Amino acid sequence: MTNLEDEGIMNIRESVPKIEKLVREHVGGQQFDYVFTHNANGEYGHPRHIGVHRAVRGMAERGQLACGNLFFFSYATNERSRVINDSRSARYEVRLDRATLSEKKRIVQKLYGFSRKSFENVSCLGRELFRMNLNRARQA
Repeated sequence: MTNLEDEGIMNIRESVPKIEKLVREHVGGQQFDYVFTHNANGEYGHPRHIGVHRAVRGMAERGQLACGNLFFFSYATNERSRVINDSRSARYEVRLDRATLSEKKRIVQKLYGFSRKSFENVSCLGRELFRMNLNRARQA
């Protein structure tokens, strides 16, 4: 999480270079076994999440982000705009035990500042699905 503009002032294409710059500043030069990031759909169409997906995936594919395994959250929204797991392309599943899900919600509420009734908190799921970059991220 950074303080990158999140109110729709920048379009997705404009945001990608700024996001890449932030990634380089915060984690440039480090080697990661696993990277987890947003999916191409931004989970629920969030423009900044879509930009993060494009930036991280592009950097990994160009060898600018050294990671052995690149995973994307596999979420979608249903007809009531609720976040759900999207199992159509997911390859990996993690089930969160009660304590881990509670900690996840605590982070969303206390660290990120969202209320218990917020979309962000309500969207915390006990079952996490992930897609993996099928081209496997290259080692830098």
